Amino acid sequence: MSLVKALLLFLGLLLLGSTCVHFGIDGPSGEVTHLGLAFLGSIFFALAGGIVLILLVRAGLLAIDSLLFPGNSETTPPALYKLPEWYISEGRFGEALTEYEKISKIHPRDLTCWLGMLDVLITHMGNIPAGRKAARRGLRKLKSSEEKQQLQNHYLTLTGEHLKPSLFF
Repeated sequence: MSLVKALLLFLGLLLLGSTCVHFGIDGPSGEVTHLGLAFLGSIFFALAGGIVLILLVRAGLLAIDSLLFPGNSETTPPALYKLPEWYISEGRFGEALTEYEKISKIHPRDLTCWLGMLDVLITHMGNIPAGRKAARRGLRKLKSSEEKQQLQNHYLTLTGEHLKPSLFF
């Protein structure tokens, strides 16, 4: 949501809330005559305040993350390969593949993850088309040309065929 849209939404909720509260409270005496309207106005005020808080958090001006989750939130945990390796040793290849896919989402530039994924798909599951697709995805994610070459060589070793270029890498 852009800042202008959020500001317009904030002002609209504020105006709507104040109007509801105004009609819910009798003017001179200050007595609540329409409890529903007064309550509805308070809800609109709360929504308007929530929008302000969301804007402050998104702009980085309110450090809620550092209060709730102390520590550096920008660091990712290290890639752990013990679980997929254990699954492979137990013959649970689908679960090993799932773990490698989880790792690839967190660490997309980790060559070890892509090599392990190819091993599971091609060697253990015999699914060469899925292995080809994973290899191409790995080539798009990896940055260094040496790692890309290692991935291509590993695919060649496993399948005996060169990885043909696709439209995306």
